[in-house]
Amino acid sequence: NEDLPCDTKVELFGLGEPLEHLNGLEAKTLRYLPEIKAYDIDLPLGQALVPAAHVQPTAASVYEAQEVLEVALAQQEARKYNLGLVAGAQVQLRHTEGPLAQHCNALAMVIQYQASTCPRYEVKLVDPPDWPCRRCTFLNPHHASTCGACQAPGTGLGTLWVAAAHVVPLIKNTGALKELAQAHWGEQERLASASAAGAVAGSACL
Repeated sequence: NEDLPCDTKVELFGLGEPLEHLNGLEAKTLRYLPEIKAYDIDLPLGQALVPAAHVQPTAASVYEAQEVLEVALAQQEARKYNLGLVAGAQVQLRHTEGPLAQHCNALAMVIQYQASTCPRYEVKLVDPPDWPCRRCTFLNPHHASTCGACQAPGTGLGTLWVAAAHVVPLIKNTGALKELAQAHWGEQERLASASAAGAVAGSACL
C-alpha cells in the first residue's frame, strides 16, 4: 500500500493511541512521503499524517483493488523518470536542499523544462507557503502579489526552479508510465549527444 496516487479513497485501520479514534474512517490520500512511509490524509475533520501500514485502499470489487495496486506499483517505477516532463505535469519535489529544503515532498505542476548540463524545471507549488517581505519582513499570504505592509513586490507567488533530479512525476494510470519512460530515455540520449558534440567542438578549437 505504498505510493498510492493522490486522491485515492482509503480506510484507516490498526492505529493505536493517540490516533485510535481514526480507525474505520474513510478518507483520501493527499500525498505519499517515501522517507517515512506515511501519507498525508484528508479526513472529514482535517488532515492527519498516517503510517502507510495503517492505510488501505477501499475498492468496490477485486478488479478495482487490483487496478489501484497496479497504479501504485507503476508510481514506484515512475520515480526513476524525471527528464523531459511536459508543461502541466503533476510532480512531487524530493530531497530538496538549502533554500528549497522547506519544499521537500511538496506537490507542484511543471511550468517549463530547461535542458542544460544540469536540467531543471520551473514549477508552481500546489500549496505555496506564505512569504516574508524582503524589505520589512512582514509575513504575507501566498496569494499576495505585493507586501500588505509596505507594498513591495511579492517574492513568493509559488513558483521556483528545481533541478530535475529533485522532481518526481506523479501518475494517475499505468498507461502514463510508458510515456514517461520514453520521454526520459529520449531526453537522456539527446543530452548525451549534445554533450558529446560540445566536447568534439571544443577539441577542434584547441
